[in-house]
Amino acid sequence: MAMVQEIQKLHEKFEKIPGVPTSIEEAKPESYAYSPFVDEITKIDLPKKFVVSSMRNYDGIAYPQNHVAYYKKRMLAASIPSELPQVYMCKGIGTALTGPALQWYINLPNGSIKFIADLINMFNHQFTSRGELEKRSSDLYRIKQKPGETIRAFLTRFNKEKVSIPICDVGTAVEGFRQGLPVDSDFYDELTMKPCLTFEDVQAKALGYIRLEEDKSFMAETTDSVSGYKRSNRKSSNHREAAPDHLPTPGLTDQKSTMLTSNEGISDIHQNSLVITMQIGTARLLRILVGGGSSVNLIMLDALKAMKIDENQIIKKSNVLIGFSGETNNTLGEIYLPTYVEGVSSYETFGVLDCLSSNNSILGRPWIQNVRAIPSTYNQCVKIPTQWGIKETQMKTDQLVSDPEYPDVYEMVGSDVPDNKNGKLRVCVDYRDLNKACPKEPFPIPHIDAMVDATAGHELLTFMDASRATYQRLVNMMFKDQIGDIMEVYIDDMVVKSKKVEDHMKDLEVAFKILEGFNMNLNPSK
Repeated sequence: MAMVQEIQKLHEKFEKIPGVPTSIEEAKPESYAYSPFVDEITKIDLPKKFVVSSMRNYDGIAYPQNHVAYYKKRMLAASIPSELPQVYMCKGIGTALTGPALQWYINLPNGSIKFIADLINMFNHQFTSRGELEKRSSDLYRIKQKPGETIRAFLTRFNKEKVSIPICDVGTAVEGFRQGLPVDSDFYDELTMKPCLTFEDVQAKALGYIRLEEDKSFMAETTDSVSGYKRSNRKSSNHREAAPDHLPTPGLTDQKSTMLTSNEGISDIHQNSLVITMQIGTARLLRILVGGGSSVNLIMLDALKAMKIDENQIIKKSNVLIGFSGETNNTLGEIYLPTYVEGVSSYETFGVLDCLSSNNSILGRPWIQNVRAIPSTYNQCVKIPTQWGIKETQMKTDQLVSDPEYPDVYEMVGSDVPDNKNGKLRVCVDYRDLNKACPKEPFPIPHIDAMVDATAGHELLTFMDASRATYQRLVNMMFKDQIGDIMEVYIDDMVVKSKKVEDHMKDLEVAFKILEGFNMNLNPSK
């Protein structure tokens, strides 16, 4: 033992000699248990079902306070139990660090942290000098409206900087926005002659100028489209031709929609719903269903993407929608968009849906009441009172028309019938017209990703396939007590799962008895 100590002392003396490389420190056997937290935190085990939410890692470069706020938000979204918040917050923070920040965390003294607040304070002091400088209200004076930039774009850019300031002075924000406008603009004159006390007042005044600016832009584009059509029409033919059914419109277009400006071409007896075209935001949006039966305005996520609206503008406020037959659907959130029609404009709150739909948007009672519209499905039009009196709608109506490119029935005879992979004949039937005539069944379908995750951790799985077509509502009713426990079902595909191999035969027996009770056969080839 004494010899080992002497060798260690001699080794330490050699390391102090200049030019001698330092030896790599060896890990100690108990180093795996080192933790910067006290034993009251370290010795508490987290539940196996708890998973830290995936989040971006901090590398010590960006502003540390922003990462701390982001980390708290993500952890609270993971449903932390109220009785152990300190343990969860402390043990999860190391998973959100990388690079120099992770090395700093590893080098913290063992057992030195008792509360998450202590760790956050040390973290902020360590990396504040590396991050961004804290923004101040006076920084708003640097934001100027660029040449050709719209008032809407400038207001959005100014607002983005304003909300990033921790404590923003209201007077500075109002004056900074005014000085950011061109001195020769009407909006600058308005704010100079009639100063605003709050930034909300500035936004309210900006809304009027935004409407005026976008209306002028839209009318200019429409005028250019009409002039271009007339010039091309005169050059293309020497004889007089009939006027076109509709003029090109900016924004979203749909070549398969027949757009009418009146009830011309609409049969006296029809059951068409009122589907129109109008301007929402900066786009001319087609296939908008006007329905007084809807208590909310809705817009589809695909439509927002086509309108090139950033998803970050969606307010994450999910609501549950209940249909006529009791089916439910959750919205992704809400978005605030302007609508324009017949000289009347209004800002509307739209619920955002991510689902397949034949319509891009639904205008319900909120829009109808805000603009005091009188929709008529029989006349396929909407009357709206304006400052010039009650006007017959000039909105263009989308009528569903048959597409001559697709035949109603596919006829296949003889060798035209394709072979399936298993050697059997496969006949294709076109059900598109039948689908149009049948009411839609909005019963929710399970998410595949969630079903795959639900099978994780099971030792044995058996996959089965029904021999005939089934429906999700049916299989949910059949296996209502087994789904999530020993089974997962997606329409006609079934999985029997067992956490232990020895329980699998018993679980299969339960599934087969239910299938036999409902006289449902399985496909033996699959």
